[in-house]
Parts: sequence; C-alpha cells; structure tokens
Amino acid sequence: MPSLCVRPSEMRALEELPEKDKDVIFPYIMLSPWVGSSNLFASIKRIEKSYGSRTFILGIDRYYPTDKAKSDAQRDFARISGGENHYRDYLDFAKSVEQAIPCAFLVGANYESLRHQIDAALKLGKGVVVSVDRYRSYVTEELGFALEGLAADQFGVHVCGGWSENPLFDELWFTDCCKFIFSAVEKAPIVLSTTSFPKLFDHISGVEEVPIGSRDLFRAVSQRFNNERLIYGDWGSAKPRSDETASAPKPRIDYALGDKWVIARRWKKNQENNWDYADAAANLMASAYWPREISVWGEMRIQQTAHGLAFPIDSAPSNVAARINIHLHQQANFGVTIKDTDDPWDDDF
Repeated sequence: MPSLCVRPSEMRALEELPEKDKDVIFPYIMLSPWVGSSNLFASIKRIEKSYGSRTFILGIDRYYPTDKAKSDAQRDFARISGGENHYRDYLDFAKSVEQAIPCAFLVGANYESLRHQIDAALKLGKGVVVSVDRYRSYVTEELGFALEGLAADQFGVHVCGGWSENPLFDELWFTDCCKFIFSAVEKAPIVLSTTSFPKLFDHISGVEEVPIGSRDLFRAVSQRFNNERLIYGDWGSAKPRSDETASAPKPRIDYALGDKWVIARRWKKNQENNWDYADAAANLMASAYWPREISVWGEMRIQQTAHGLAFPIDSAPSNVAARINIHLHQQANFGVTIKDTDDPWDDDF
C-alpha cells in the first residue's frame, strides 16, 4: 500500500502506472491543495486523473504548511486538517468523494475521541482506516481499547513512521503498536508504512545500491507474529515535504528494484568528469541492474535520456516522477515475475 501526496511528481508517476498495477495497489493518499488550485476539490480531480474511479484511502498531508493559507483551497485545507471542528469538516469532505475511504486520526485526539471518530466514519457505510502517526501520536495500550468491539472487516489501521534513515530503529515501537491492536481485534488489517529514501547523495560516485528500509522493517516486524494481517506500505520512494532550504540537486538517475534503490550519480566540485542526466542514465543502463526489456513509463524515460531522445529526464522533478513510477510498479509486483505491461505511454511530460 503506497502512501502518496498530491504533488506533481507523485500524481504523474501514478497516472503513468499500468492499469493492471493500479488495480493491485490500494493507495493511502494524503490530501493537500493541488498546486495553484482555487478549491480543494481540484486535488480530487487530479487524483481521479491519475487513478481513475478506483477506491483510495483519504488521509491528510500533515507536512503541508497551514500557517500561511492564502487561497480558498489552502484555507479549506487548514480548516479540515486542524480547525475548530476539523474532523466534522473532514468527514463532510470525505462523504462528498464517492471513492474515498475515510480515516479516523489519532493525531490531536485522545482514545475516547478517536472512538467517536471511528463511529462517525462508520456511519458513512464505507468502512474506516485508523491513522496512527509515529511522530504525532502518543500510542499506548489504550489504542486497543478504542478498537474493542469492532469487526476486522469494518476497519483497518494505517501505522506511519514517516521518514527515517533506518526504519529498523523503530521496530519495537511498530511491534508494540501491532500488539495493542491485535489484542483488541485479532485479525485487524494493519499497514506498516515508512520511507527511507536518502536525503543526501554526496557519498555516491557511480552506480550504487541503497536498501529499501521499509522492506527491512516489514520483514522484522512480520517475524514477530504468526497469522496476523500485516500489510506492507511505504511512501512510494518519496519523502515528506520539508521547509528546509537546500541547494539545487545535482544530476542523477534513480532506479527502483523490489528491495533496493539504485542511484547513478557522479558529481564532485570543480571536476571535469561529472555526469549530467544523460551520463547517469547511460551508466545505469550499462549496469547489471538494468532489465533486458523495459516494463513501465519510468524505465522508458531513462532510456530516452540515455539515448538523447525527446522528453528526457532533465530535472530533479522528472527524475522523481520516473523513480516513483518504477517503484510503484516494482512494489505492485513484488515477488512476482514482471512481464511486459503492454500499456501505451504519454510522452508529454
């Protein structure tokens, strides 16, 4: 289950995913205003453009800044995500989006109010996903008390660890969280979601692999349980929004495999053999990581870049969109032999 923000790179990556992959994934989409939009429903329209009429979970992007709301869309989002009657307003919005499964949020709530949210959401007749945030929720055994009496087919729990350099550091926290939930509802479906895609790349020179920490965490926690319903989740190889000021990223090409990312990059200050995007793409394609046949749009973009064709990857956002597209495809088919998708691609970035 990928967690996705309503940002251009993520929405384009999802849009270009093969239809059969879209049928397999069940995204947790974190609502925020779409770029330059005048109302919040523009975000839903963009999700529909990418994902069609398929059902998705409607979360909230807690990393989106609300302190400088200027447009109607931003003001509506601020009201839904943290206003005086924010949960009632959120639920009204979720009710108006037919394909959206509502959430109940432990963030900013105690366990009694969490149960009130769950009961209110269930009245919509869509089920409910309980959203637990590692860094915004204080989790105790009372989480189980809030779920007591619910049937396992009425709800799910989405447990998010946000970004971590090594998600395994949080293994015990995730394990305890699962224990609290299973103590109340034995077969409750629980999604474990984190992201560890690197923030720094200065140490990479050439074509190097980086483990997907979310996979390591999921394996470790799963080994602690028997037949419980644990579901793998991550952020689609993206990271939360950040207000940190950073220099423009140097050219690189990212590639995704089932349990690792591959980074192609060579850039040192004042050196003549630095790679541009085309060099990085060509070196990636010359490596043992590159498949014999391309399967998805993101791989096609890398190939176009390496061969100097039209619509190459020529910026950080276009690299991110290609990487996320490949990552979503890999995770949708994790443990399965991937065959040609036969889906047409739209080259107009």
